[in-house]
Amino acid sequence: MRLVRLPKPTVIDADGLNLLAREKRWPAKAFKAHAVLTPHPGEMKRLARLIGRSEVPSDDAGRTDIALAAANAFGQVIVLKGHRTVVTDGSRVYVNDTGDSSLSKAGTGDVLSGILGALVAQQMGRFEAACAAVWIHGKAGEIAGALLGRRCVLASDAINALAEAIRQYAV
Repeated sequence: MRLVRLPKPTVIDADGLNLLAREKRWPAKAFKAHAVLTPHPGEMKRLARLIGRSEVPSDDAGRTDIALAAANAFGQVIVLKGHRTVVTDGSRVYVNDTGDSSLSKAGTGDVLSGILGALVAQQMGRFEAACAAVWIHGKAGEIAGALLGRRCVLASDAINALAEAIRQYAV
């Protein structure tokens, strides 16, 4: 929890989100980081308790609504992972259209966090970095899935497809 007291850009995923969800309320005064939070629906459900919600809807409108509510309550960028990943900073919303079931494997969320961390470290704006990262990540999954079959893709295969995904993003 001490890292979120530093006014630095950061990506918070997995156990970092679980630690935040254990708080009785969002640590607004102590939270100085300029963060991107990247919950999957289960992690979002735990965080949602901090904004008075108990469920994470599965439809596009409901996912967008809860991501917006979290971004506004927490003052951070939210990347609600899943089919049609939602990215919001509380005022802008991007719903990603890349990716498929190739990415529904252990470790692929870590790939996304790595892409996102790399873009934020290069001083790209958090919202813009999150939008680019989810698009590139999704496209890398699609590329790997087309080569290997969706069921066979591992996180390392998505990593191996990043160069082509970035090339397509840059076009």
